[in-house]
Amino acid sequence: MVLGVDCARTPRRDTRHSTLTRATHSFVRSQVGTLSGLDAYVNMVLTDVKEFDRSESGAMEEVGQHAEMLLNGNNIAALVPGGKP
Repeated sequence: MVLGVDCARTPRRDTRHSTLTRATHSFVRSQVGTLSGLDAYVNMVLTDVKEFDRSESGAMEEVGQHAEMLLNGNNIAALVPGGKP
């Protein structure tokens, strides 16, 4: 443990995972970005992230962009290689 951070539970940065990935939380929300870190609990770090929400009409609409995002593995329903929302 370094500075109060348990490194065994912290997502590790690894360039071998650098592929465009879609992380889906529910039928309503998903993020598309480059997977740059992952741990045993599927907590992940995405870079160059685009965030999408499903509108009332059913279409996926981009609602935001982020340079980097940490996603909690407990909330991820599916991981899909590729970048389509």
